[in-house]
Amino acid sequence: MNTTQPSPTTLRPPWVHLARATWILYASACLVLFVLGTLSTASEPLPSCAGPEANCSASTQITREDVELAADMGVPFMFPFMLATSLAARLSLALVGVLLFWRRSDDWVAMFIAGALMSVLLEGVQGLDESLHFFQAAIFGVGTALFLPIPFIFPTGKFEPGLMRWPVLAITLPYVILVTFFLEVVEYATLTGILTLLWIGGSAYSMPYRYFKVSSPAERQQIKWVLIGLISTFITSIYYVTLTNLYPINEPSEARIVAMLINGPLYVGGYGFFAFSFLFAITRYRLWDIDILIRRTLQYSLLTSLLALTYFGSVILLQTGFRTLTGQ
Repeated sequence: MNTTQPSPTTLRPPWVHLARATWILYASACLVLFVLGTLSTASEPLPSCAGPEANCSASTQITREDVELAADMGVPFMFPFMLATSLAARLSLALVGVLLFWRRSDDWVAMFIAGALMSVLLEGVQGLDESLHFFQAAIFGVGTALFLPIPFIFPTGKFEPGLMRWPVLAITLPYVILVTFFLEVVEYATLTGILTLLWIGGSAYSMPYRYFKVSSPAERQQIKWVLIGLISTFITSIYYVTLTNLYPINEPSEARIVAMLINGPLYVGGYGFFAFSFLFAITRYRLWDIDILIRRTLQYSLLTSLLALTYFGSVILLQTGFRTLTGQ
């Protein structure tokens, strides 16, 4: 996207001034609620979710039992570690949102992305007063409504193919209602998961369609950045969903603690790369050869997998040989 020439997504006065003022108010509300929620999370005792009478919300990620078990395992810093990684991941998204606003506040697609990134500050926020709780949920719902259409309209602002606007609307409306009014209700988690899978499937169809059928060479470079950013979040999400299903929050175990410790840096890396992929796609993609990055990523991933396979294979063979020789 050329920053020196107007594009179809460029805002002009008076709309650009109205959009900027609205974005500033919205981002300020996200930041204030983020600070209040973080202070509340850091100061309030963790919930207990292991008992038969426990009633933990769907957004609870770490419990009192997790921290106690981690301390017994020699990891006394479990809660500060989880809090720090969560803050780092969300702040990386907010930082990119601010940079996008600073660089491209005249582009409504960039403003959509910047607003969606700011709303992630509210992900997992707990402990707010009842008067602020609905306000937080409503703003998070707005951020969801901004984000879900992005894979279908980036970078031109038009749905490709045009008929995709109706499936996207059918996914976005119930999704926004769920995250606004029923985010803490465990019974609706399955419905949210189904809508997420439909959104992923639609994105997997729409972005390649745009890439091969519609996009110019410059737009294809932008789409590659966004695709690899989305893939990083998919990998992070798949790992987290697997973690929560294999090791439920009401069944603390050593395996759950290890999985959560792995999830921390994976969460930061996945979210961070996702955010900066949008920044590069909109402002700096010409300075970075995404094709080389993709090739290098595949090469190093294959090399890492082969090394891991060789290592674990060697360990198994050595154990088998040792047992055969010693009879133990």
